[in-house]
Amino acid sequence: MKKKLSATAAGIVLVTGMVFGGAAAAQAASWFGPFTDLSYCQAERRIFMQEGYSVGSCVHRSGQPGYWFSYS
Repeated sequence: MKKKLSATAAGIVLVTGMVFGGAAAAQAASWFGPFTDLSYCQAERRIFMQEGYSVGSCVHRSGQPGYWFSYS
């Protein structure tokens, strides 16, 4: 009984961490790149949009080479 109770408690802790950790991560935007050509950036951006991500436009990031886009 004690083993089953501790396994259940561990499962609840794991699920709670996944739910709240996932919510925080989903709100943070990430960057994808660099792309040497704008058309490559736009093509990859379309794939991310088809997968359901919220995607920003292709831009030059300050101090970074090439084109990048943000997604979340």
